[in-house]
Amino acid sequence: MAVRFALSSAERRIGFGFLRPTTTTTDIRRGAVGNAAASVTVQDSHGKLKTVADLPEINIFRMLYKLIFKGYYNRVHELQLHDKDLYGPLYKVNVGHIQSISINSVDLLEELLRKDEKFPCRGDMTLWTEYRDLRGIGYGPFTEEGEKWYKLRTVLNKRMLHPKESVQYGDVVNAVVQDFIKRIYYLREMSPTGDLVSNMSSELYRFSLEGISSILFETRIGCLEKEIPAETQDFINSIAQMFTYSMHVVMLPNWTRSYLPFWQWYLNSWDGIFKFSIKMIDMKMEAIQRRMDANQEVAGEYLTYLLSNVKMSSKDVYGSISELLLAGVDTTSNTMLWALYLLSRDPEAQETLYHDVTRVLKGNRVPTAQEVNSMPYLKAVIKETLRTALILRGIDSTICEICGIHIQGTKLPFHHIPMMLYWVEIW
Repeated sequence: MAVRFALSSAERRIGFGFLRPTTTTTDIRRGAVGNAAASVTVQDSHGKLKTVADLPEINIFRMLYKLIFKGYYNRVHELQLHDKDLYGPLYKVNVGHIQSISINSVDLLEELLRKDEKFPCRGDMTLWTEYRDLRGIGYGPFTEEGEKWYKLRTVLNKRMLHPKESVQYGDVVNAVVQDFIKRIYYLREMSPTGDLVSNMSSELYRFSLEGISSILFETRIGCLEKEIPAETQDFINSIAQMFTYSMHVVMLPNWTRSYLPFWQWYLNSWDGIFKFSIKMIDMKMEAIQRRMDANQEVAGEYLTYLLSNVKMSSKDVYGSISELLLAGVDTTSNTMLWALYLLSRDPEAQETLYHDVTRVLKGNRVPTAQEVNSMPYLKAVIKETLRTALILRGIDSTICEICGIHIQGTKLPFHHIPMMLYWVEIW
């Protein structure tokens, strides 16, 4: 899987009931039979067989020219729309380590999703696996492949993704939500106008990080405190730096690593991420061991389950928990950010949502997970948000034929890129 960047979405009308254009990217680098040009074929209107070699191509020099001299570095979302208008619905991207095909089609995305397989062939994750191999850390749900990925996800899913299992985290999540609301009130009071939160995106990111950390690490890490603990802030900074330097590492050839600082900065950022994660996991492992040594019952949430009931080595737990953490933060925060944005543009939807919630909840009572299930319009708002501004950035699959394009033995990650400050493919 290649790690890539996208900035905030283009300024265009978005609201409930509007389906936005989709850009899909298919990776042709790994697992292809023969060369990439021979692995994808399509017929034109005259029935003539076409290959990837016939597609328009964006190479690294053209990309750098647009990013630097045309000023698209901070407007990648606009560059995406520009390339779609310039090259049409199907074109190649050959930039550094990224070799892919971009397809602009909502219908194609639907067809790809419907043809996903049980054991998907992962996209090129070399950028992440290189670090794990250097440091002796196991692979997680992002970096594992094939049947090993399926077995790993089966283990991780048991206490995480099934709705019945997720109900058990209701009290944990509600505690984080309450603290988040208190922080929002505090920020408003401290603002010059008394009612402004100047950077809602950052606040939602901190909220999401605190929430997923509370589930995965079974402890609070202080993201919502007035003064964030230094270790937690270093962890947040490391995540941001990892995604930032990923772009440089992906685009630059490997020989530059000995001469330019980006590769070392990239490794340092991962060191910061795993330093924090490993410390939190080790603390829980020590607590579990103390209970076992005292013949006490070992009870707890997600991490306790993995450490005490599942046959996973410590290095595999390190890799999986850290990747689950990265998977849960920006997906949650950006979903909420888009939902708030879309609601702000639709007062009627706001009013309907308000009545849907207050119909179930009276006063300021905190809802239970069961009560949330009784709010159908709330669910509809979230689903419509995901439909109009799809937050899942990538899903990998091996597809033999899609929309008349025959792909032989090619590993295909494909992506929808709505608005991320940064994004990675997830499982």
